[in-house]
This record gives sequence, C-alpha cells and structure tokens, in this order.
Amino acid sequence: MHFLYFVITEPENDKPFDALKANQTVMEVLNDNNFASDSGGFWSSSKADWFVIGGRWSGELSRLKMDKDYYKEIKTQLNLHTDYLTDTDIKKYSDELQKIWKDMEGMGMNPYARSSYQINGDIDDSMVITKELLKKIKERYEEKGEFGPVECFISEDYDEIDVQNLKEDSIGKIITVIDYHN
Repeated sequence: MHFLYFVITEPENDKPFDALKANQTVMEVLNDNNFASDSGGFWSSSKADWFVIGGRWSGELSRLKMDKDYYKEIKTQLNLHTDYLTDTDIKKYSDELQKIWKDMEGMGMNPYARSSYQINGDIDDSMVITKELLKKIKERYEEKGEFGPVECFISEDYDEIDVQNLKEDSIGKIITVIDYHN
C-alpha cells in the first residue's frame, strides 16, 4: 500500500532555495535513518520497503497553493463526466491538461505527465513553507479527512508527528513530499 508522507528539513543558510537539491537532501536523510532498509537509524526496523520523492503525490505542493482544485477544473473545462482519466484520455487531452496546470500556476509538468517512479522527484516536490502553505496543508490533511492522519518527519529534531501538529515555527523550513510503500 502507498502512503503520503512529508519530511521537514532546514534550509541551507545564505543560499537560494533549490528544490532539486532539497529533494536530494531528503533522500539522504531518509536513507541515513533507515527509512526503507534495515541498517539502523531513526527507524530501527524500516518504515517502508521503498520510497520516492513525490511519486503518486508529485505536484501536491503546487496543487495546495492553487486557488481552485486542479482535478475539478479539468473535469469542468474538458466537460468530463467522470473523476477518472484513462491512459487514452491522458494522451488525448495532454496539451489541455498542461495548459490548465500552467494557467493555475502549477510548476513543471502536470501530474498526469510525471512518472510516479522518478526517485528524486520534481521541481515542486520540495518547497519552503509559508504561512499560507502551512494553512492549506493542515486544511487538506485534517486528521479525519480522506487520508487519515498524514505523518511528517522533522529531521532536525528526529521526531515524527501528524502533519496536523506542524507549528508556526516550521514556516521558513523546507517540506518535501514522499510516496512510500510498505
């Protein structure tokens, strides 16, 4: 089963934010702490059998920043009668899906054009936490929502919490989206 997970890391002092570097840092943090292996670290018995940055949730942080729901907007603009797009639909509407994504200020390729197995993630799978992003994360992943509690690893503190419990002091830190399987 796949699970959504977040990791919080500290920004590099005096350097501009680089999402792909942040993605790589999180890969190292999780690998160094036995997230998906059995070699010691924070998770002495690994939490996952494998993980990727972003994965099925690649683009999630961009979607959270949007004023409207990307998937509802697709359904409306393309006049679709289902919430699910087949591979044929994705090919047929590829240009429209990308245009809607860009019009809604999504970063990089739209979620349908991404590989859910790209190990190091995409340019929007790590972002600096702002007050607005923190609010939207908490709204989207409320404890009793469709995802249940979504966990978050605070790398600086070696602590794992429900994303609902992120505090205002996380503003300015980096959040990275993880797709893990166990």
